[in-house]
Amino acid sequence: MNRTYTLLILIILLFSINNVTTAAPLGFEKLVEIGLENNDSIQDIQQDIAALERNIELIKAGQDWQINIDADYSRSKNYQDEEDGNDGTLGLEFTKDYSSGFSIGPTVSISRDDYSPEYTVELSQRIFPWIPNESDKELYSQEKELEKLKKELAESRVTQLISWMEAYLNLIRLQAKEQLYKEQLKLAEEDLKEVTKRQDIGEAGQIELFEAELAEKEAEYQLKNTSKEFEEGKKDFYQDLGLSNEEELLLDENEDYLLTLMTKVSNFEIDPGKNTGLLQKAEEISYELLANSFEREVLEKELEWLKSEGNTDINLTGEYNTADDDGFTVGVNLSYLLYDGGQRKIEIADKEAEIIDLLDEYKRLKRELALEFEKKQNQIELDQDKLSQNELTYEKRILEERIAKLQLAEGLIDKIAYEENSLNRKDQEIALAEARDNLFISKLDLLSLFKDESYFRGN
Repeated sequence: MNRTYTLLILIILLFSINNVTTAAPLGFEKLVEIGLENNDSIQDIQQDIAALERNIELIKAGQDWQINIDADYSRSKNYQDEEDGNDGTLGLEFTKDYSSGFSIGPTVSISRDDYSPEYTVELSQRIFPWIPNESDKELYSQEKELEKLKKELAESRVTQLISWMEAYLNLIRLQAKEQLYKEQLKLAEEDLKEVTKRQDIGEAGQIELFEAELAEKEAEYQLKNTSKEFEEGKKDFYQDLGLSNEEELLLDENEDYLLTLMTKVSNFEIDPGKNTGLLQKAEEISYELLANSFEREVLEKELEWLKSEGNTDINLTGEYNTADDDGFTVGVNLSYLLYDGGQRKIEIADKEAEIIDLLDEYKRLKRELALEFEKKQNQIELDQDKLSQNELTYEKRILEERIAKLQLAEGLIDKIAYEENSLNRKDQEIALAEARDNLFISKLDLLSLFKDESYFRGN
């Protein structure tokens, strides 16, 4: 029995270990998928879209056939407590309103007296003014709002993608710096030991010892600060992506997803001759400009309907009733508002003022977009210059390391001096990678003005 329990426990442990080890670290492509699904700001917009879509479906449902059943029953007695009679009716009513202003309402009612059905059909057609009904007006407004939200979602997804790329690359550089500062601290500790030994035999002074101690403290501080910055950056990254702290992160700048996008972006060059075309494309997909246009379109429609309403309403009506000897009757309903205190005039003026404000805002947004476009181009040029500078510095560090290696071989410098040159080269290598990252992100920022999400997802 004990052997059976022992075997069962071993199987459970092996199964648990297997489950733990099969959870592979998350690369950037997988992180993007998780982030686009879990990010709070994206989820908020998606929830707004879902709520609006439900509201639109509710409006459409209200425009469909509406069926109502109505029943009543009564029973009466006279003063002698004798049953005087009972009565009751059962009715079934259908109604439907059309965008053209036509409405129809068939009704079937059955009386308890003789159980004979009575059929009624009521018809109505608006003749003037020729405008949509309230339901269609609301539907138009809601559909425009839905278009605006979908555009906001698309722009938010691209913005988050670029933000995550920047954060991911920053974590890679911080991890590299952390490793570098570990080596730097180790070297500083070795140097301090060496200087301490030399001081003991009178070959090093107090100032040299202080300098070695200070170098060790600085290296220790740099490592501690970088480690803390890495952990905080990682936590923020996890929070933004909606990841749990148990998830393992794979930091690899050579992942296919990133390499493909980096190659695509590196081939993008600024052509001043095409600026006008790119700016026009940016205007076409700008969320702020499109949102302004959608709001203006709704207001212009509302203004058009308001002006068309006038003070006169004319409706053609008709009714057919099987219980009526006349059969079918036709009528015209006319109403005219003699005076409304100037309300409609004020409403029209308000709509026109709102439209003018939106037009002014649209022009301002276009100017701001052009300025943003120019700033992003200038940033790319600055980052390109910074990259060129770092490339030259890196070449210099490589040369200095080679010279130091020759000097070490000839006994002109010690091992610690050579290691310092090697660390300087590694430090500049990270700085060069950061300069490439900055140029990459700057180009992505500019491209986000006139490229959709598919471009940033490797499509």
